[in-house]
Amino acid sequence: MHYFNFDALLTPHEHQQRQSLIREIVKQPTTPPAFTDAYQTLHDKHVIVVQDHLITCLYPFSTHPTSFKVQLSDHTTVYAMCAIDALGIHYALNEPIHIEAQCAETKEPIQISLKNGQLNTENPAIYVLFKNLCSETQCADSCCPEIQFFINKNALDQYYHTHINQNIAVENHTTYHALPLTEADTVAKEIFEIREINE
Repeated sequence: MHYFNFDALLTPHEHQQRQSLIREIVKQPTTPPAFTDAYQTLHDKHVIVVQDHLITCLYPFSTHPTSFKVQLSDHTTVYAMCAIDALGIHYALNEPIHIEAQCAETKEPIQISLKNGQLNTENPAIYVLFKNLCSETQCADSCCPEIQFFINKNALDQYYHTHINQNIAVENHTTYHALPLTEADTVAKEIFEIREINE
């Protein structure tokens, strides 16, 4: 699998900018922050998505409602770009979260809680379809639409063969990966955990 840690891409100043934007989004989850030239390097490094001079995504957060709802410990609801991002909000904020989403194939509801790095769900059979990330592209377009939750491996396989590849099993694909929930959580931690950056 190919992925990276968003914080590891940043200078100390850019890290501070990202943290400031995260705090702003948590306060007003569906009010996109204004994009200014000061954030250009965050955009160049594909850490944010900009549309019409507004920041519409700061991974793992979406500033518009999505099907990945994440409730924070103070009951604020924020939104994620994809399944991995939803899990990653726990590690980006280092606080308990509760995810409400749905299976991309069956549309059945999926609920997952995370506290102190520990998963809690009534359905331990949940899977995530993961697509390799590339730091040189915008994940919101190239990856997020296909990184989805599924109630089980059979639902993932059905979705994968219908929408992505009829001929190659996901286990043999070099770009897509079927991850049990625990493994998906580990990947989310690797991607979104805040790293200590030395000045």
